[in-house]
Amino acid sequence: SSAQAPEPCHHNVQQHFAAMGAARSGQPTGTGKVVIYGMSISGNVMPPMLFILDNKCGSMEEMNIMTGEHKSPEKLALNPFGAMPIMQDGDIILAESTAILRYLAKCYNPTSYGLDI
Repeated sequence: SSAQAPEPCHHNVQQHFAAMGAARSGQPTGTGKVVIYGMSISGNVMPPMLFILDNKCGSMEEMNIMTGEHKSPEKLALNPFGAMPIMQDGDIILAESTAILRYLAKCYNPTSYGLDI
C-alpha cells in the first residue's frame, strides 16, 4: 500500500482563524492537552515548548527530523509542509512558532502577549 498525499491544509487555516476568533472574543478554546511536535534543540521549537511547560498546558513529543519523521504520512497529515514545530490542541493544528505562540497566549495566558492581540 502506498502512502497517500495529505489533503490540502486549508481546513487547518480555517480552524486557526476560528480558534483565534473565539479566543479574541474571550471564549477559551484550549483543551489543556497541547502537544508540540519537534526537536527540543530547535530554536523554533523551544519558545512554544517552554510556553506549554511554563503554563502547564501540554507536553512535547520528540519528532526526529534526522530520521525523516517529519516527512512521515502521520506528520504530513498534520503539516503538509513537513516542517517543525507542529502544535495540536484538540482539533486545532498549527505550524510556525509565532502563530503557535499567539494561539497559546490567547488560550492559556493572555497577559503573556498583551491583551490586545
